[in-house]
This record gives sequence, structure tokens and C-alpha cells, in this order.
Amino acid sequence: MKGSDSLDVVYEDNHVLIVNKKNGELTQEDSLYDSVVARAKSFIKKRDGKLGNVYLHAVHRLDKEVSGLVVCAKTSKALSRLMQIFRDKQCIKIYVAACEGTVDIIPCEIQTNLGKNHQKACYDPKGAKALMKVKAAFHTKNSTYVIVELVTGKYHQIRYQLASLGLPIINDFKYGAKKVAIGRGIQLHHAGFIFPHPVTKEYTRVVSLPRF
Repeated sequence: MKGSDSLDVVYEDNHVLIVNKKNGELTQEDSLYDSVVARAKSFIKKRDGKLGNVYLHAVHRLDKEVSGLVVCAKTSKALSRLMQIFRDKQCIKIYVAACEGTVDIIPCEIQTNLGKNHQKACYDPKGAKALMKVKAAFHTKNSTYVIVELVTGKYHQIRYQLASLGLPIINDFKYGAKKVAIGRGIQLHHAGFIFPHPVTKEYTRVVSLPRF
């Protein structure tokens, strides 16, 4: 049901709002369930004493189970320009994942033709090209932490591609995970975003540390 108006604001100016989304929270508004966009609108309306509706649109989505940075536009001009920035791949999106197992992996590029079947990503030779870059991986006793630069942003892309390497993300049972981390969703977090500002054109860097 609808949640509180509290909001974890990571970056804000007159054109852009970037907030942290919680695990289990929708990105976009829904009539029954809480969403980060709904909470952000409520937060801005109350903080700024606005009488009318608040203009705010998410430029991209995170899966419900995934946490981290959500980029929102506060004006129609910013929305149009940010969407073009995403389409033209002018931004850098960094994710951190905690995965099962200790498979050795070195920095590399992973490209797969992806389709969708029964709400899961799957290999499809005629599917869209999905590219991500593994920047680094760090082992603990039973897990591997992977830093990923997401280039294309296809449906469940990181989840599928890491699982295909033998590194299912912890709590991601849809893609083969066995371990349970109680109290958390999938241990995947949108941790970094670098982009040319839609108005000033200056490159801006935003960071959010994962909590797993």
C-alpha cells in the first residue's frame, strides 16, 4: 500500500532529481502499491508547498526487486533530453551485484542476443543485442562481488548474463540462485551514474553505495 513520504535524495537541481529506490519498491506509479516516483512527488509537493500537481517522470526503470539510483526529470524539456541521452548511450550506468559462487572472472565485455519468455530473459539468436562490461570482481569466502557497466539496458540483462557466467545474483531465484539473504531483495544495486546534464551539458557524477 502507499508508503511514507520519506525520500533518499542523492542529487537534485531545477531539472533533475536522482533518488535511491528501495528493494521491493516499484519505479513507476501504481494505484495500489508504493513507488519511488509517487513518494518523490509527494515529498516535493510537501517540501515546496506546491498547490497543483508535481511534474516528475522516471527516465528509466529498475526491477522491483533491485535497489539503487533512479533518474527523474522535473521538466518536460529535461525528460526529452535525458531520454535522448539514454538512447544515444551518452551516460555511464554502474551496477554492483553480490553473486553466489567464486567463479574467476576478469574485466571483459559480454554480449548476448536476448529475448523474453515467460517473464524471463532468454537467449534468442534474433533478439536484441545486449552488451555489458564487467569492470571488476572481488571474491569473499562464498560469494563474488561484481562491478558492471550496463551499456544497453535490456530486460533482466545483468541478471541473465551474470547467471550465464555461473554467478547468479544472491536472492535471484528466477535465474538459479540458491542462497537466501533474509530481509533483502535481489542483491543488485544501481550504484553509479555519469551523464551530461540536460541543460548545462556539464558531466555530472552521482554515487550510491549498496547495502549488502
